[in-house]
Amino acid sequence: MEFILNNLAVILFIIIIALISFLYKKLKALVDMTYANKNSILVLSKDLFITKYFYYKRQNNISVLEKETVNNLYQEYKKLGGNSIVDNLKEEFDKIPINDENIFGG
Repeated sequence: MEFILNNLAVILFIIIIALISFLYKKLKALVDMTYANKNSILVLSKDLFITKYFYYKRQNNISVLEKETVNNLYQEYKKLGGNSIVDNLKEEFDKIPINDENIFGG
């Protein structure tokens, strides 16, 4: 018992270091997973935007609702830090004429 009392500060220090190490590993795993999720969403958003761009470019028209949806997709993509070719395609996407006859798409 005397040994424990004499070395209480060292024992507490070891326990605290072990706890900090455990929490650091858990936090790092959470940060890594969050980063991977963000990157996955960026890749999927980019793919969807490019797919939609080429589809409506071939159609040479787009409904109002679909144009709004794709614009919202682009805005969220940018909020997540996306850039690259999507910025260039966005300028071209904005030039696709709106189909007034079918505002709901299809």
